[in-house]
Amino acid sequence: MSDTILEIGYKLSDDCGLPRYTNLVGNQEQNARKILTSIKDGLFIDAFIDRDWEMLKQPFSISVDNVAADEPNYSLPTDFSRIVNDTIWDETNYNRVRGPVDLREWQEFQKGLAQLAGLEVVCRISGDLTNNVKVIEFYPDTTIATISFYYVSTKCVMAAGGPAKVAITADTDTTVIPDNVVRTAAKWRLLRSLGMNFQDERLEYAALLDDMSANDSGGKKIHMARSLRYDIANVPEVGFG
Repeated sequence: MSDTILEIGYKLSDDCGLPRYTNLVGNQEQNARKILTSIKDGLFIDAFIDRDWEMLKQPFSISVDNVAADEPNYSLPTDFSRIVNDTIWDETNYNRVRGPVDLREWQEFQKGLAQLAGLEVVCRISGDLTNNVKVIEFYPDTTIATISFYYVSTKCVMAAGGPAKVAITADTDTTVIPDNVVRTAAKWRLLRSLGMNFQDERLEYAALLDDMSANDSGGKKIHMARSLRYDIANVPEVGFG
């Protein structure tokens, strides 16, 4: 069970020699505000940005149909932060989608002599200033397909009893990212705001971040034998005829 925002605040108060406050959200006392700000910054500026946590990776799919060229881009989820690299897939044609590409490559494919082979599709992330949102574009624009990918969600806060949300709004909220990582990030930020030495605590956060993110998901085995095959079929030894 993760610590609540208030419980994280209790531990930060103990660590930094501050009084424990009965509430943080909405508390106008200066040090209470510093504690809450350090927790928010430790979560959203440090822990959330520094790693793509598995709990925040969410699937999304788009039905692309640009035959009439009337829909040049497609809306991304409202909680979209960034795409998980190498997860974009054309489910209709069973092909990997190239991208997101940068503007130089996008221009080359659209206006240069470079040609995409077969059913290959490229994409890029762009901005819709009219609606102030990020969108995704695909090329060629005559493609008809279902495109799916994983993205990192900004919903890294959990309300008591759910659901997930994008901001801390109550003392009873918890963090989707491991609370010890958030507290360690918040600690060095709180010390800095109090005018105290924080370098050791910042290094402590970096070390804990590496350890926790390394164990956040399973990893492939590393084999030194070059002859080892990874594609061994699971074939029964009987029943061939």
